[in-house]
This record gives sequence, C-alpha cells and structure tokens, in this order.
Amino acid sequence: MQLINWSDQDHSLNLNIMDDTHREFVVIINQLNTASDADFKGLFEKLLIHTEAHFARENELMEKTGFPAIAEQKSK
Repeated sequence: MQLINWSDQDHSLNLNIMDDTHREFVVIINQLNTASDADFKGLFEKLLIHTEAHFARENELMEKTGFPAIAEQKSK
C-alpha cells in the first residue's frame, strides 16, 4: 500500500530537477511504509541521505534565484 500517491497535477512544481527529487522522496517513503524489519534500516539511511541532498539542492536554487522565503526554508 502506498502512503503517498504522486500526482503531477497535485504535486508538480513544473521544475524537473525538483519534481524528480520529490518523486524520489515519495518512492522512498512508500518503500519504508512496506519495508520488512530487515530492510527498514537501509531504507531509512537512504531517506536521510536523500533529505540532506534535497534540502541542499533547494537551498542552492533558492539562493541563485533570490527566492524571498529562503530564510524560512533554512530555519527548518
């Protein structure tokens, strides 16, 4: 069972680099939702690595484009 169902209509930013990152996040979350005890640790580590890279990429893009809410992004 999927915990999150990706929908381009509901979730897409129409920015391929971020949409691909968000789709990958959804895949990992759905894998964790159904993971066996044996697989959970490895998938959770994958999620941590993904999340760090995800926010670093978003921060970089926001800085480059002068995104007005970057302070809020970085405070989380």
